[in-house]
Parts: sequence; C-alpha cells; structure tokens
Amino acid sequence: MLAALAASGCATHSNQVVMTNLTSPTKPFVVDRTSADDYPGFATGYGNIYSCRYGIRHQPADAYSPPKTDMFAALLADAVPAVTNHRVVLRRFDVYVNERLRSLHRAGDAIGGVAGQLAKEASRTDDAVYLFEKVLIDAEPTVDRHPDENKVGCDDKQEGEYYASEMPAGHDVVVVWLRFNVGDQPYHFRAFYPYQPENELEVNAGITDAIKLTVRGVAQRLEGL
Repeated sequence: MLAALAASGCATHSNQVVMTNLTSPTKPFVVDRTSADDYPGFATGYGNIYSCRYGIRHQPADAYSPPKTDMFAALLADAVPAVTNHRVVLRRFDVYVNERLRSLHRAGDAIGGVAGQLAKEASRTDDAVYLFEKVLIDAEPTVDRHPDENKVGCDDKQEGEYYASEMPAGHDVVVVWLRFNVGDQPYHFRAFYPYQPENELEVNAGITDAIKLTVRGVAQRLEGL
C-alpha cells in the first residue's frame, strides 16, 4: 500500500469511517472540546521510511460520517443509556491505523489466535488493562507499562504506537484514543484492535469495528450513572 501511494503522489491517505443506522440520542448531551487535527502528511509521516510515524496514519475529522462527536454520542448512549442524563465533554477521539510491522511477520499467530494473545496480555496486568471482546483497553494510557521496550511507532507521542509484545504477530493494529468527562469525572482510554485486512473494504470494516467495540468496552467503566 505504501509503495502504491508513493507512486501515485498522494499527500495523505485515510479511510472513510461510515456508520449507518445509528440512533441519535433524544437530547444533546455531548459537548465537543476536541482539538483540531495535527498530524504530518504522507511525505513526512506515513510514507517516510525514516520517520517513527512510517506506516501509521491518523483518521482525519473529515473521514467520519456522521461527524465523530455525533458518532461518539450515539454509540455511548446506545451502550449506556443513563449517560444521556449527564453532561459529557469529549476532549479526545482519535483513531490511528498502524501498519508498520505487517510486512515483517507471517500471517497468523502461534499463541492460540488473536483472542488468546490478548487475553494472555490482559491477565499479566492489573485492572487498568482489560480485554473486551477483540480489543485490549488501557484505562491508564499515559503509564509506560514496558519502559525497556521500544514501541512500534513513536515513543511517548500518544498516537498510533503500541507494544509489539502485547499484540499478535502479523497483524495491523487500530489504535483508538478516547478522553472525556462525565460530569466532573474524567476518563482516559486507549484501545488496541489487531486485525489482518486483505483490502480497503476490510480496513474500513476493521476501523469501524474497533471504534464500536472501544466505546462499548469503555462504557463498562463509567461510574455512578
């Protein structure tokens, strides 16, 4: 994919995140306080082999339909309807697709499949890291759990990087960041969704699945609703 983009001269590359049939909340409850996109273009990031962002792309705001604040509100309200009785301030909702290591591993996993690998990783950690279906969710995303391990991506950028030791080999990884307040209670999460897409349609489907599962997974941690 990288070679094709370079040959075509594309400056950026993103996938459309389209969710149809979402039920909008009956009343607005999410306030958008997210920042404007600030991620390098193809030549200095995703397509630059000398960059720590090589093979990692960010989904820009205009790639979401409905807009990502509305998407977040609909998914969260569906997962936990009582949240609509509270004021929710969305401070971050970012999605990255990390394809950096896919070409370096053979497809498949020797440790009981994707679910087995993720469950094994979740069992090693404390309650801050947990498995929800096919996503590994970190409720303390600013904590460096493996300080002696180089990340797949940029160290300490809080973007699309992940720990190779936590993910099954031969997979791309969708990384989802969510930071928001419910009333006065702050929440901050990062989720990892490993998958093996064969084409752009499967990439789109994987990103969509990662977002839906992440919101459902973090909804389990909301308190006092």
